[in-house]
Amino acid sequence: MATPVTDAALLAELNGSAAPTTGTPVTDPAVLAELDPISWSDVPGRALMNAPSSLGNFVSDIVQPILHPIDTATAIKNVGQGYLEKGGLISGDEHTQYADAVNQYFANRYGSTEGFKRALADDPAGVFGDISTVLTGGETALARLPGLAGKAAKVAGAAGRFVDPLNLVTKPAAGAVKMADYALGVTTGAGPDAIAAARQAGREGGAASEALTSQMRRNAPIDEIVTDARAAADQMKRDAQAAYQREMAATRANPAQLQFNDIDAAVNRIDNIVNYHGRPRQELLPIRDKLVDLVNEWKGRDPAFFHTPAGFDELKKVVYEDVLGKIPFEDKAARKIAGDLYDAVKGTIVKQDPTYAKTMANYEKYSTALREIERTLIGKPNAPVDAALRKLTSIMRNNVNTNFGKRADMVRQLEAAGAPQLTDKIAGASLNSLAPRGLAQVASGVELFHALGDLASGHVGSLALIPATLAAGSPRLVGEGSHALGVAQRYMDQFGYPALEASRQIGRVPRLYVSPNRDQ
Repeated sequence: MATPVTDAALLAELNGSAAPTTGTPVTDPAVLAELDPISWSDVPGRALMNAPSSLGNFVSDIVQPILHPIDTATAIKNVGQGYLEKGGLISGDEHTQYADAVNQYFANRYGSTEGFKRALADDPAGVFGDISTVLTGGETALARLPGLAGKAAKVAGAAGRFVDPLNLVTKPAAGAVKMADYALGVTTGAGPDAIAAARQAGREGGAASEALTSQMRRNAPIDEIVTDARAAADQMKRDAQAAYQREMAATRANPAQLQFNDIDAAVNRIDNIVNYHGRPRQELLPIRDKLVDLVNEWKGRDPAFFHTPAGFDELKKVVYEDVLGKIPFEDKAARKIAGDLYDAVKGTIVKQDPTYAKTMANYEKYSTALREIERTLIGKPNAPVDAALRKLTSIMRNNVNTNFGKRADMVRQLEAAGAPQLTDKIAGASLNSLAPRGLAQVASGVELFHALGDLASGHVGSLALIPATLAAGSPRLVGEGSHALGVAQRYMDQFGYPALEASRQIGRVPRLYVSPNRDQ
């Protein structure tokens, strides 16, 4: 940091004489700009050079209230009384100098471009700490406002955390924790996602923590995972049907009468398949006759009801429920002719009622997702629980068996539909074993065998490896440790970081009033 220019030095320069070595530091940015100019191009280099000492001051300010509680309390009392005296709330003026010192400190740093340049060059950690305080300070209050104000507050809060010098310490620690997740995921056989989920549940607390620990500690039946998943799937089905009914209201209200041209064309194609130059395919005749009878029945009914988009939608349902849905999947020819007519009816509605296409696309999206979830994860309602449980717990392993995260995406859909703690429960179930899972049992056994062999050879130091190996291979012990770390993070989020920042601001006060004109 550059040597402060003093009042005596300024006087000496004006008189053309040598500058003395003592005097009151000059802090007026305008005067400093003339005597010791600094350009923006100089700021990065000086900031880099002064970063270590600046960060040291930053940390020193945090611990100042702890190491010097009496000095700190005295300083706060004097500054507080100074502001009360300046505001006329109490009589006297003997303490106003302390309030003036604090005001002058911030005015010198942020009251002018020159002051800000110097502060950034000489005390970068302090400046970024101040910026972080401003950017994050209003996040909680602003986030309650609707719309853009709330979004802006979240962005501001993220920016404040990004520039916070405390992240120089916390970010590397976070990286180390993630590396530990992967390492312990291998040694336990539970996978890194389960360990990370345990920590996140501890950090979130409440229902998430309860869901994870209840399964990890075997306080809840493991079958409830499947029960929750199937209940959420049922809710998905009800939501899809409710959305379909709402969106179909516009189609039902459409009085337009549709044409049978495309349907008749489909019937002709069916006849060409069933009859080859007058030779019928006997096995297809019953299907063909049912389909033609349905079309003829619909043509003969009241057009005001049966020829509307809603009426054609009913014809489509009847074709599926009475014919197509009853044909075995292996009977490809029969399914082809019934499917052709089904598509023709659906296409007619889509072509002549634009809202119907959107309604069916949405319903098909939900239906496809639900069918995939039932096929891949939970099975039908009466399917064995064990098979569904194995598939659900597999989401903690990101490999080919889980389609590299596809099953986890399905679980998230179930969570959104009504099982919000499903992942927490699955992670807890994955961590409820004291012994390693899968191939990790073999690896852990090999490590113990080597440790015992070294011990038998007289290497007493191997004794320390045995409990460490056992602990690192135990999903339950690792899960409990990860969850406890998350709980600690939760309390740090709520109280630790705000307390550290408050300590920094409090710790700065003694320096500010003891040397109010110091060049900061």
